[in-house]
Amino acid sequence: MGTNGLAVQLMDFKRRAAIGVGKAFSFLALSAADLKLRPQKIIAISIEKGAVEVALASGSPLYRKIIKAKKFETGAGMYPGPAELATAAKTMLPGGQWNASLVIPEEWVMQRKAAFPAAIREDIPKAISYDLDRLVPIGAGRMFYDWSIASEDIQKITLDISAVKLEKVALYIEQLKANGIGVSRLVYAGGSQPASMARWGALDALRLNPDAPNLLKNGKRQVYRFPVAGTAVIICALIGIWAYKITTPIGIEKRKIASLNSQVSLEKNKAWSAQREEKEIGVVNGDIAAIQGFNQQRPLAIRTVKELTAIIPKSAWLTGLKFSGASIQIEGYAASATGLIPRLERSGFFKKAQFATPTLRDAKTRMDHFVIKAQLDEAAFTSPAKPGKPAAGKEKAKK
Repeated sequence: MGTNGLAVQLMDFKRRAAIGVGKAFSFLALSAADLKLRPQKIIAISIEKGAVEVALASGSPLYRKIIKAKKFETGAGMYPGPAELATAAKTMLPGGQWNASLVIPEEWVMQRKAAFPAAIREDIPKAISYDLDRLVPIGAGRMFYDWSIASEDIQKITLDISAVKLEKVALYIEQLKANGIGVSRLVYAGGSQPASMARWGALDALRLNPDAPNLLKNGKRQVYRFPVAGTAVIICALIGIWAYKITTPIGIEKRKIASLNSQVSLEKNKAWSAQREEKEIGVVNGDIAAIQGFNQQRPLAIRTVKELTAIIPKSAWLTGLKFSGASIQIEGYAASATGLIPRLERSGFFKKAQFATPTLRDAKTRMDHFVIKAQLDEAAFTSPAKPGKPAAGKEKAKK
């Protein structure tokens, strides 16, 4: 594709985009009560050789339908006169307000192609009005006309111009108006003729297309431009929607993360509390075990003191006892410490008795300072003495 072809496509796209945006804005600006959206009633009257065809249609840009249609035969080979046309149309009207579309024969229409510089694209109606007398030799004040774009490129634009003499159709329009039917559209079916001209004219009139051919417009067109204010509003709205769509998930995720962090902190606090409680429980359990151990050893300690009191001579005395499981450490003073070991062994309650440290002679008291360690025979300690019988230790001590 050449540069010119690409430029033409870009210009055509720009023009179509402007028209599309303009139509969209005009459609969005309509209220629910606007006549363009409300159902309308259309009567289309076609002038044909030897007949008048009338079609009634109703609908809106969203739907269209033919209510009824009828062809009225007139003089063979001749076009019907204004009075015949008005009579046929009036007999079809059930009453109420109807818009009328008059379909004229194509042979009544003068059609021309005209090439213009591409610069006229910005205001085609004005350019045509300057050159209309040359293009259509009827006279600007003696015709109805319209135009459409046939082709265009970067240098020129070619238009199809259609015109009909005023006197050719004026009497028909006046006669219909006299019978309460106002004509709002003057059209013809160019190219291939539809099977029913009146049906085509009625359905075509219901379309929401302000650029549809209509010779009564005399070349005037609605200029579509990109609405700056409306476009700015829509762009701002789209940016706002985009920002909302972007920021909303981020905000949701931030709130989720904050909630998760809060839960994690809460669980950490719970874990720390559990650890502290576990440590406290361990300390308490240790205290309980120590108390239980003390309570368990208490009878044994009392029994041991009683046995030692019976075993050691009166000249000796104890300064300390230390229990460690099934072991005992005995500390004290005696006139002769060496005689204590045999006494402990013979008691039956102690075994493996031996000095834990060397025996020292105290110069002041002239007594031996001793530290003896021994194993406790728990079986002997836990077996109760029979009533009336002295403990084994005491018997052996006496011997």
